[in-house]
Amino acid sequence: EQYGVSQVTSTSLRANVSQAMAYRERIDKAVARFTDSAMQNRMQDVANQVEAWVRNIYTLASRLDAYHNDNIIKSDLATVPDSIKKLKYRLNNEADAGIREELSGTIERRQAQYNSLLKLDTTMDRAELQLENTLTALGTVYSQMLLIDAREVDSSKTQRLRENILDQVHSLQDVLTSMDEVYGNASDPAQRSRANLSQ
Repeated sequence: EQYGVSQVTSTSLRANVSQAMAYRERIDKAVARFTDSAMQNRMQDVANQVEAWVRNIYTLASRLDAYHNDNIIKSDLATVPDSIKKLKYRLNNEADAGIREELSGTIERRQAQYNSLLKLDTTMDRAELQLENTLTALGTVYSQMLLIDAREVDSSKTQRLRENILDQVHSLQDVLTSMDEVYGNASDPAQRSRANLSQ
């Protein structure tokens, strides 16, 4: 309910988010087993980092889901290459200099659009792999938390656990930033397509 998991339409992505949330709940329970308040506070810091991690997982899954459901992007990936071929054919057979100049400009814009689409598709493929990897890492963190006992809260083992979580949070944040740079923040797919054509 907190994340609106039901709004993720992809079955596999929704399952990934649900799995991440299940790990988070189990980690909260693992923290609760420490009876000493000071120890529990230290481990709660770890759990709070996991919360940021799960939040990034949900954001990543939501953006991947939106991409998979973006029919304009799908259509552009399929039709833009053919459009470029037709424009190049017209250019090769056009005698009028003014029209040739217009066609050349159109081809350049179309090619830039297609390059952006390919970069976006590659970015999304990498993001899906990152999502799978980070879920595996989250499961590993959960098992490591279960192995920490009260005597080890201040140990190097706990410190490594915190560092591992922070690395994962930052790694996901980097992926989300890359997605923003390539995909943009426009909520309307048609707006994105028009923006590409106007570049």
